[in-house]
Amino acid sequence: VCDRYVYTSYVNMVARGYTKEKWFKNVSKHILKPDIKFLAYVKPSEAIKRIKARPEEKDKYLDEGLLTKVARLFKKVAQKDKFLIINTIGDEKDSFKIVKEVLKKEEYKLEKIGIQEVIVETKNGTFEHSSINEIVVRDEDLNTCELEVLVNDACLEDFVGDGLLISTSFGSTAYNLSFGGSIVFNTFHTLQITPVAPLNSKAYRSLTNSVIVPDNIPIKLIPKRNDGNVIITVDGDNNFYEGVLSIETVIKKTIKVLRMNDYNFIQKINDKFLK
Repeated sequence: VCDRYVYTSYVNMVARGYTKEKWFKNVSKHILKPDIKFLAYVKPSEAIKRIKARPEEKDKYLDEGLLTKVARLFKKVAQKDKFLIINTIGDEKDSFKIVKEVLKKEEYKLEKIGIQEVIVETKNGTFEHSSINEIVVRDEDLNTCELEVLVNDACLEDFVGDGLLISTSFGSTAYNLSFGGSIVFNTFHTLQITPVAPLNSKAYRSLTNSVIVPDNIPIKLIPKRNDGNVIITVDGDNNFYEGVLSIETVIKKTIKVLRMNDYNFIQKINDKFLK
């Protein structure tokens, strides 16, 4: 759910006279199209009053002429791309009521996706993260990483390589796929352990394929090198930890995702990767 999207960038560019930016249109073709779009509309003069009513923005300069142009262009885009336009001049509860009524219609459905909960135990304390897509565990200096991997307290392997990626089913088509992981149906609540450049020789024996684990089964990683100093990347956000004793992750919770009724996961795979 986004409060702004590519439409905002496009409208503001055009309103300022940037009408020949072909690169922007070319890039926009590859951006995901929303399943449903709302335009919360109010007259520019009323919008300015609301902005000025905020203490931190009471002295902010606002160009009403530019805002009027933006509003006009936004309406054109909304009509062309079939937005639901909501007049927000009244009480905000009325606007939310309209949104709820639209979402109750049969053309939309709710799906549940699993969220991995990550607990990082260090010599200095405990830290928690939640991930929709994946976590990646690597050595602090990006050297060879050695991790003992436990699944439900049973030893799976003593991994040696560049790192380990653990993805949700929802995230299986993201970073996981680039490392040779499997595509998992997005409503399965699983975790997938995917090796990043594993070492597999006479000296080191690491799995070269991914392993898929069901929900409620914990995965624990125990660093064996560099005093436990690692980088843990959570959905693209890097976190540096010193003295890590263990990293445990499991799926116990789900969140709801709004889909069009005709959404087809298999067709999405075909469209995204084969066309």
